[in-house]
Amino acid sequence: MLYRYGKNRDLLDWITNPGIYFDDLFRSVQDVFEQGLVEEKDHYLLELAVTGFSKDEVEVEVLDGQVLKVSAQKKKEHKNKSLYSSTLSRQFSLPENTDLQKIEAKVENGLCVVILPKLPEQKPEEKRFKISLK
Repeated sequence: MLYRYGKNRDLLDWITNPGIYFDDLFRSVQDVFEQGLVEEKDHYLLELAVTGFSKDEVEVEVLDGQVLKVSAQKKKEHKNKSLYSSTLSRQFSLPENTDLQKIEAKVENGLCVVILPKLPEQKPEEKRFKISLK
């Protein structure tokens, strides 16, 4: 629970222990963006909870060919014209064998599912050299 400054807390308490005001807030944000990664034979499966965000509010992108960024942003305007914004973002280093051109993502029922296909396994070329004896 996020506490407001008021009669139950004094300024010294807030200065000496500010964590009591924010612990539950950060805990709830982490719960919203929980993730799981599973490695299958031909792909990686990444699931992120994006509860409260619609498909249009979630964005999945690859940065510099090495980082997968999943972000979600919600903006609402209240009746009194005040603006409310909520933003979450998480970045993951991509495995080297990820086929960047075939990455797929979908959002359903508060879950963002990203499929990261693996590149076909390439067997190293066998090289033989005949060495002459002296």
